[in-house]
Amino acid sequence: MFKIAFILSLLWLVSCTERKQNAPIGNIKPTKELLRYSVFQSEKEKLLSFPVLFNKYVLNADRIQAINRKYYVIDTADALTGKTLREERRYNFVRGSMISMELFYYYDDRQVGRMKIGYKKGASQNGFKEAFIERDSGAVTNKEFMESGFQVHQIVKKQRRYVAFKEKSSGSMLYFMHNKAYWGPLSVDSILHPSPLDRVVLGSPLYPFKSYRVENKIKEKDATTYSYHPYLKRIQRIVTEDFPFTTTRTFFYDKEGYCNSYIDSTFSSKEFLMRTATRIELNAKKLPVKITHKKETAFRKLGVTSIEQFEYDFAK
Repeated sequence: MFKIAFILSLLWLVSCTERKQNAPIGNIKPTKELLRYSVFQSEKEKLLSFPVLFNKYVLNADRIQAINRKYYVIDTADALTGKTLREERRYNFVRGSMISMELFYYYDDRQVGRMKIGYKKGASQNGFKEAFIERDSGAVTNKEFMESGFQVHQIVKKQRRYVAFKEKSSGSMLYFMHNKAYWGPLSVDSILHPSPLDRVVLGSPLYPFKSYRVENKIKEKDATTYSYHPYLKRIQRIVTEDFPFTTTRTFFYDKEGYCNSYIDSTFSSKEFLMRTATRIELNAKKLPVKITHKKETAFRKLGVTSIEQFEYDFAK
């Protein structure tokens, strides 16, 4: 018990130190950032029909045509191995709208899989855009696609209170309840009648406030709650419940209003288990170029475990 209390005190001190180096949340400037951090490095990235990871305003302002994102894992036990490329994603845009995304998978520095997602022409509808898997000789199989957790949705109903989408492979429903007047559990049940496999989102794809499944009609399960700055709509905190675990992601901003780090803290029954500190490096254009993830448990520090690097193609 003493060890846990000591660790929590140490984490609190580190957190306070980082806050002093960053702008208080109330003083964040209304800055436009490329990454939507409510989506980045979360399960929402697997919702292929909702390509909302990047800010359309920044894509247009900086005339970005493509973004190349490489994900490396770090073997902390083997200094000779260094970083190893595991995955690469290439996002392609036209006038700030995503037209395709290519995924490349690697093992032992060799490409072992490839998948390309195409998007229907035209502007997105509040974050939704019709997606389809493009087939070629190097594409992953249907089984591999399903095991990866990626999902493709189609819209089935739209009205003033909510929008309903159906996942093409599983048939499960995804509901976005836009109208706050119907966010209560009884209203959700009487209007949507969600099954235990369906997911309800209070808010929109761009600004969700809560996402959960329903158990016994009104009981929330596997809930994720999003907290924003009240005026600037900047993400402050994300809390994810996955019994028996609770993970809290807290965001920090620099004095210019750009997110420069966030911390994931995982607990089980209020007992600290693990912490991941993520540091974001920006270039002169204030675009992310390197993102470092550093882990530590209640018993030891693991150091840097993964790195993401970003490269950009600009229109001439």
